[in-house]
Amino acid sequence: MLYLIAFAFLVGLWVYKKSNKKLGAKSITIIKTTFASQEGAMSVCQNLCQSKLVACGNVYEIKSCYMWSGFLQKEGEFALELKTHNLLASKVVLQIQKHHQYKTPQIVYYQVKTTPEYYLWLASCLEIEESPKKSSPSPSKQPKTVEHS
Repeated sequence: MLYLIAFAFLVGLWVYKKSNKKLGAKSITIIKTTFASQEGAMSVCQNLCQSKLVACGNVYEIKSCYMWSGFLQKEGEFALELKTHNLLASKVVLQIQKHHQYKTPQIVYYQVKTTPEYYLWLASCLEIEESPKKSSPSPSKQPKTVEHS
């Protein structure tokens, strides 16, 4: 039975990888946090969009239940979900921490697959500083060839 489960898992993994390659899936980062007010969430979202650290964000009302200082808390909050390039995720998290009103804000982030079209749109909205690629020497720095007669 255990062999059958392991085999099914490996087949599923193989199919998943093949389908992602066929779709041309690209990876982006989603970052989630919560705010006490809609205005606070929208303000952070707008600042991150305008600074080109995120391509877009969604703000929606939620009901939260959590422990704080040993007591159960139940209150309404506003969730902020942000989409960005993987290379910008750490900068976005730092900006959220810097401007967040909570002492210990919930900030979670994870990479997800998306379509190539959405990835290209997202990347076009951002200022991404990618590491420089190694380039071949310019023609003037190419070694000269000597012809033998």
